[in-house]
Amino acid sequence: MTGSLKNPRILILCLMTIPALLLNYIPASAEDKPDNEISELDLTGVWNTFDSCFSSTAYTLIITQEGRRISLAPTVGNYPSCNGTLTGTGLNLSCIEGPGPADSCEMTADVLDNASFTLSRVPANCGSTACAFTRHTGLDPIVKEMLKRVNFAESILPLGQRSPWQMRGYMLRSCFWSWLMPCAPVAAIHRTFIPGPNGFIPAQIYVPEGKGPFPIVVFYHGGGWVVGSSLEFDHFSRQLADGASVMVISVDYRLAPEHVFPAAHEDAYAALEWAAENAGRFGGDPARLAVAGESAGANLAIAVSIRARDSGGPEILHQTLMCPITNVATMNTASYHDYAAGYMLTREWMEAFRSYYLPDCGDWSDPRVSPLLLEDSAELPPALVITGDFDVLRDEGETFARQLFAAGVAVRHYRGGGVIHGFTTALIDYLDQSRNAVSLISAELRQVFE
Repeated sequence: MTGSLKNPRILILCLMTIPALLLNYIPASAEDKPDNEISELDLTGVWNTFDSCFSSTAYTLIITQEGRRISLAPTVGNYPSCNGTLTGTGLNLSCIEGPGPADSCEMTADVLDNASFTLSRVPANCGSTACAFTRHTGLDPIVKEMLKRVNFAESILPLGQRSPWQMRGYMLRSCFWSWLMPCAPVAAIHRTFIPGPNGFIPAQIYVPEGKGPFPIVVFYHGGGWVVGSSLEFDHFSRQLADGASVMVISVDYRLAPEHVFPAAHEDAYAALEWAAENAGRFGGDPARLAVAGESAGANLAIAVSIRARDSGGPEILHQTLMCPITNVATMNTASYHDYAAGYMLTREWMEAFRSYYLPDCGDWSDPRVSPLLLEDSAELPPALVITGDFDVLRDEGETFARQLFAAGVAVRHYRGGGVIHGFTTALIDYLDQSRNAVSLISAELRQVFE
């Protein structure tokens, strides 16, 4: 028959050969990959977890890798520190969570890809716990697109070269689209005026839904002590009140250059004292009091915590410090050099903010504005320090977190991957990293106040 195989033996041999040929095209499992393919899995970098699987740890770990050998270390603290070996897509780790032999743990990890892995304790000696780690490499695409617009405006007239009033108008306009986004629900918002050292201090009180009395968080907005208002941080205040089930008191402290140092600090502390004495009228619980802030607001939160400690003021149970300013005396960290321009908050902006709020350079080393220079950080409230990957203030914020830890203060740290200064509040409507950070803050506060 034309076109057919007349020899059945040849047909049988062909059929037997086909499966062997197909096997060459079936991907090998990770365990079967040759060493040179396994070594392409590079875990070096900054990794975050949202459900901490260690008893006393930062939320952020640094991983270093040399060939198959892996080391994990927290950005804050001495432990847990882990060393292990990468085998295929699995990690076998020996970790130390404390000073004694009983604090060691054996752990295993499944590496999903170059951006995520899951870590589990071996139940035999650590208890059954698991958590997931993720990392970002480079700028987040949403942030990159936003920076195109910011840098276009900067090319026309850099914000650091604008007058304070031009700065305020620019920042207010940049919030316009955020105000059109859906807001987290709250039961009530009260506008009030707090007696201050130089007149009344405007503030907004956000009362969450549910049954009070509620824990109180006194919040100080960012803006370099020059720009910003409670209105511009409305979405964050709502989100925090709803997520943590706390009363948020957002303070409109006096701004520079109309009011130079220590005006903002004096207002911030007056608001703290007022909250401790009067927030009960709005459904707050003065016995459960915390402070929070971003950038210059985080600086104020640190300053009032120091003052309350030293003067026997209101007891602060926790401080949430987002992208904090901790040292205006010098601006020479690696992050100041790496992200001096092009990443929204620039070195030029910071120098302008400093000149407006602190015209006397003799004040730059005052611990109320440079708490990194504080001689004694012991007995300050526990803290959650949040920093951004591409932020001029990143290094000084993380150094302050380590300073707190060294002084015996309970502190955790989370570095947002692929993000810029102010991501926690300014980009809360757009970025998963921002929403994750707020979730961390809410979880920390719920734990503190339970």
